[in-house]
Amino acid sequence: MSTTNQVPNGPIPGKLPNNAQFTGRDFEAMYEFRMYTVPKDPAGHEPTIRKSVRFASFSEQTARDRGYDWGTIPKGSFRMFPNSETQPCPSGFFCPTNTTQPSYCASGLYCPDPGTIYECPAGFYCPFGSSQPSKCHFFARCDSGTDKPTRFGIFGFVIGFAILASYVFYFKTKVDARRRASKELLLQQAHAGYGVVSGGDAAAERKSFDIEFDNISRMLPNGRYIMKDVSGRLRAGRSAAVMGGSGAGKSTLFSLITGKAPRTTGTVRIGKKEEELSHYSKLIGYVPQEDIMLRELTVSDILNHSAHMRLDANLARDVVSTKVAGIIDFLGLAHVSDSIIGNEAERGVSGGQRKRVNIGMEMVADPSVLLLDEPTSGLDSSTSLDVCAQLRKIAETQNMTIAAIIHSPSPATFAQFHDLILLVKGGRMGYCGPREEAPAYFASIGFKVPEGVSESDHYMDVLTGAVVSSFDPEFTIDMLPEYWAKHVRGEPITAAPESGAAGRKKQAAAHAKESKNPIVEFAMSIWESIHDFFTTTFEVVQEFVTWLFSIVACRHDPVRQTPNPFRIFALCAKRAGLQVYRSLYGFLGDQILHLGCGAFISIASQQMDYLGRQPEGVCQFTPIALRYFCSQPIDHIREVGIFMSLGVLFAGISVGTQTFGNERVVFWRDTAAGMPTLPYFLAKVIVDIPRVFVAAVMFSLSLILFWPYRSQFLSLFVIILFLYFAAFAMGYFLSTFVSRESVGLVGTGFALGWALVFGGVTPSLKDVYEPNSVYSGFSFMWNVSAPRYAIEALYLREVTARGFDDSSKPDFGAGFGYSITMEDKDLASIFYIACGWLVLAFLGLKLLNRDKQK
Repeated sequence: MSTTNQVPNGPIPGKLPNNAQFTGRDFEAMYEFRMYTVPKDPAGHEPTIRKSVRFASFSEQTARDRGYDWGTIPKGSFRMFPNSETQPCPSGFFCPTNTTQPSYCASGLYCPDPGTIYECPAGFYCPFGSSQPSKCHFFARCDSGTDKPTRFGIFGFVIGFAILASYVFYFKTKVDARRRASKELLLQQAHAGYGVVSGGDAAAERKSFDIEFDNISRMLPNGRYIMKDVSGRLRAGRSAAVMGGSGAGKSTLFSLITGKAPRTTGTVRIGKKEEELSHYSKLIGYVPQEDIMLRELTVSDILNHSAHMRLDANLARDVVSTKVAGIIDFLGLAHVSDSIIGNEAERGVSGGQRKRVNIGMEMVADPSVLLLDEPTSGLDSSTSLDVCAQLRKIAETQNMTIAAIIHSPSPATFAQFHDLILLVKGGRMGYCGPREEAPAYFASIGFKVPEGVSESDHYMDVLTGAVVSSFDPEFTIDMLPEYWAKHVRGEPITAAPESGAAGRKKQAAAHAKESKNPIVEFAMSIWESIHDFFTTTFEVVQEFVTWLFSIVACRHDPVRQTPNPFRIFALCAKRAGLQVYRSLYGFLGDQILHLGCGAFISIASQQMDYLGRQPEGVCQFTPIALRYFCSQPIDHIREVGIFMSLGVLFAGISVGTQTFGNERVVFWRDTAAGMPTLPYFLAKVIVDIPRVFVAAVMFSLSLILFWPYRSQFLSLFVIILFLYFAAFAMGYFLSTFVSRESVGLVGTGFALGWALVFGGVTPSLKDVYEPNSVYSGFSFMWNVSAPRYAIEALYLREVTARGFDDSSKPDFGAGFGYSITMEDKDLASIFYIACGWLVLAFLGLKLLNRDKQK
């Protein structure tokens, strides 16, 4: 169809020469592509790769034949039709003289202004649409005319880094060998009698504890007793075996005596003086049932750390080392002192040796009281005998008060204990006294030990009601506490109190009294939760105030002046460094993870770039259906930002969860022994800083392997570094409450949620912050999302570096909810968010599992 004074899809302003009429075919006939010879560059060098480029122009002859006069179109401008306005060519485009339609500056060339083009010089590269050459990366090679650098020098850097790390670790092994030689000398001296555990001098210096407890009880908020009216004695220089069935309150007895759990009634006396044992918590050692220790450290590392953390801070380092050497020799661990503890995957010391290390962790603290929770569990009879013989020897030689919860010991193992405490189910006393006197007492109440039967097994059968009393056929285990109470008072036991049907009737009435209806049980559980919350809050505030006051006032502890928080920080940092940087293969394995994540994203992003939008003078003549796409840039930078955030969060969270997640139980044990949380937490975080830095380097280098980034490498690296910092902090937080078995899956979901949903791409920030949008109720989630700021920072820097006119407009990025004023604030926002995650991680460590930190 013929038109007058217009072209297809848009009007042409002005008039055609001679009032001519033209058709679309006239239009096509006049257009042609011409070749433009690339001139010498400003340095006078001839082009070597591309000597000419093609551009859209018009045929002067055809135009004259058809009666059109285009006139001359100056360089740096374009005119699409003979009668249209001359428009300036945008930055990043090339418009030589007589250009009818602008084209992007060709690859391998750059256009400092739209009318000039030069070959990309050596040492630089010029992708499609370059207005300035980009400096070649220091790991890449860029000859003249390079459009895409080959950054394979990165592989050389990685190999060099691995070699350097190997050398550093090799040097470290040499230093460790010299330290081991020094330790060997100390062990030899200890074995020769120069150690601190060889005689009575150390025992004389240590404060001894004769502990008496009278009628101690513990009633839960729901009214149920878990221990009731228990009295007994633990004596210095003797070891006591604590036995009882399930639910008898063996561990509760230790908690009530030491003050870790509040008593409802009862008193504790130390040397005939009523006093709380919790005042001497630094002189109390508690050995848990499980061998809780850092399995990647050596026996010597573990014992030395425990000694320096818990001994008097005024002791010289040599004195502490000598004490540790003496304990190692005393426990028979000298030949494995430099062996790692080991785990299921990596072989270390044996089970019996690990149990002795567990005991040694408390012995090096030079305690006056040593409490052990089933020290023979999981051991064979021979090893159990060895451990209990060691305990007897410790008690006698060190004048130490020792009590151990024991379960099903062999006769020889049972014979190693001086005293015996038997608890009845429900937390009541069945016997407390010398082990040798127990057979006579039980025979007096109708439970003589049969021939050929182990004493310990027989007593357990009595406590569980598995044997019949020759004293009273109607015997029930609830009578045992009353028998013992009469025995303690010196009253003769002539008949079983409340025996037979009367006894059973009273017992049934007691059970009925204790039972509650569901409403009362529910109300009591709510009250118990409220009570626990306020108790925990009070304890945390009290601990913090006491700790802060001890720093500010430099208060001296009359019991034992243990290291101050700064010294504890140094000790925890040293131990954390041993954990993280002990194994070369473990360290390099982490770097492979970060390299792999970055490389995969680089491969997936190698075609993702940004090209500026076409000039408005071009888009107004495109078909209406395509006009929107013509007016938009070719933009994939935000997608790269999503990929980058996913990779960093996945890798950072995966590694960060190991920092605290792999040693939560160790943290609980150390905290129960008096370690403040803040120095430990800060030490672990600071030791991780080199890991965060190296991870960011590895990820950044592998990311640019194929992806055509254009901003400064340092800018890209800083964004990734800050995002890694946030990712590690997220990992710390997750590891405080998610189990090791589940943290990998939870961490993956965490990374997906923050990067994909709250990354500010889909949905865009503009949609999120739109008034009355579906996201209005939780739009704050985008404000606290580190990937949201990282993607924005990457986008602003990368698009600006490409030099298109889009980035110079006042509303640049507004279509996505971005603002050019946020370019520097984005990094600060990521840092603040990371710090927020650190605070949450610290609170998680401190507030969760409070019962296990006592």
